[in-house]
Amino acid sequence: MRNENIDKFKDSPLGRIPEEWEVVRLGDVTKLRNQKSLPPDEGKYIGLENIEKESGRLIGYISCEEIKGICNIFKKGDILFGKLRPNLRKYWFAQTEGYCSTEILVIISENSKILIQEFLYLIIRSNSFLKFAESKMFGTKMPRTSWHILKEYYFPLPPLPEQQRIASILSQIDEVIEKEQAYKEKLERIKKGLMEDLLAGKVRVNHLIEEENKDGN
Repeated sequence: MRNENIDKFKDSPLGRIPEEWEVVRLGDVTKLRNQKSLPPDEGKYIGLENIEKESGRLIGYISCEEIKGICNIFKKGDILFGKLRPNLRKYWFAQTEGYCSTEILVIISENSKILIQEFLYLIIRSNSFLKFAESKMFGTKMPRTSWHILKEYYFPLPPLPEQQRIASILSQIDEVIEKEQAYKEKLERIKKGLMEDLLAGKVRVNHLIEEENKDGN
């Protein structure tokens, strides 16, 4: 944790930041992976419908056998970001390589010695960046944003060791949240199954009512 009483801070266009941090423009430290191709039948394809909104979770893949048009290519570690409303809050840190919709931007760091992909992912999924993207929509029939607009976003950039530490801590928190979410979903499935059994009469509660009455007497 930073403390202005102990650590040195400085003024910046984004407010007070640690002295060794910088403020950078997204387009100066990142770029798009502008590789496109017709996907092979055995490839993995990701559409906007395959990314869960606001969670960064991948729901699944589509067989490339079903895809007939040109797609964007992505590599492991790339960051995918939906640019079409209502999918601006869909993002994914690629765990494999594959092909995706041309309505998905594939964002990569210009230089891993300046900006690591893990920290870039935190920036892309931040509420500040998402609000910026939403505020810069254009078009009426199919509102969208573009890389030309998004690259003008400014954000604070720590030195590399601090980027790595921040990314590591938040990744650990994400893992805890994911485990808790999975446990919650499991309990919800058990509850749903139990409710169905109770309503169908497969499980009876008469004996519980009788026991409660006895205790009350």
